[in-house]
Amino acid sequence: ADRNSRHAMAPSGLGGFDSGATPRDVYAQYCQQQGCRKNATLMRSLPDISGTDGFNRLTEIDISHDVVGRVGFKAIVEVIRIAFNLRRLALANNALDDPCVLELLPAIAGHTV
Repeated sequence: ADRNSRHAMAPSGLGGFDSGATPRDVYAQYCQQQGCRKNATLMRSLPDISGTDGFNRLTEIDISHDVVGRVGFKAIVEVIRIAFNLRRLALANNALDDPCVLELLPAIAGHTV
């Protein structure tokens, strides 16, 4: 079985993913669901550590100067939603519009600083 099928969505776990999912797996799965290409820079920066350890280490997402588009941003928002230790989110100069920002707000609502 390939990596994506081993870490497919499950009824419980991290945002509906099984406990063996890494932040990279989660992002890749949401990209597949949204029908968008994975952002190579973001993929390299996401921890490839499974379960809560991987998400606990995810403290920064920087997609500055990286045009991701509305559909691609939806996949990123889903990772942000699960990344409760996220302390820095850099979104400058990437052509995100108001609907993207409105989609982000509920995803970060449960995060603390």
